[in-house]
Amino acid sequence: MLASAIPTSISRDELNLLQAVCAGKRVYEAGALLGASTCHIAQVAKRVISVDPHNGYPRHNPRPTWETYCRNIAPYRNIESHRDVFQNVLRANLDVAWADLTGRRDVMLDFIQQFQTTPILAIHDYGRSACGDSSDVVDWFIRRTGCKAFCVGTLIVLEQRCAS
Repeated sequence: MLASAIPTSISRDELNLLQAVCAGKRVYEAGALLGASTCHIAQVAKRVISVDPHNGYPRHNPRPTWETYCRNIAPYRNIESHRDVFQNVLRANLDVAWADLTGRRDVMLDFIQQFQTTPILAIHDYGRSACGDSSDVVDWFIRRTGCKAFCVGTLIVLEQRCAS
């Protein structure tokens, strides 16, 4: 399946920014769902480590997403997939850590703490009212580190040159 045909809430402008940030890089993806962002990143990245439990979506009538995800990413050979939560799949020597998670504060705090020394963090749903607590964690991290941040839509990119 073409990456552009996979359902996603990530806008075209956000996907373009994500591809620009990930081009030629080693990328860790926390939260893959059906694989739209995974495939877009894989088109330009050196390597993608994709982690998602694939337990079910949508929330009101959950159906596991693993089989659909696997079909969607099949054309890409630079994806290493893990059916798990990101807290269990640790990696080093990454260039970008990308998160499209639940919007829960504790989950975002875990993500930022785990990847705080990764040169670039990219986070979806920033500023979205349903994800307010998650956005508060990102704001706290920006204040704490003084890192450069820029947004397109609800995708925020943090440049970690100054990470502590």
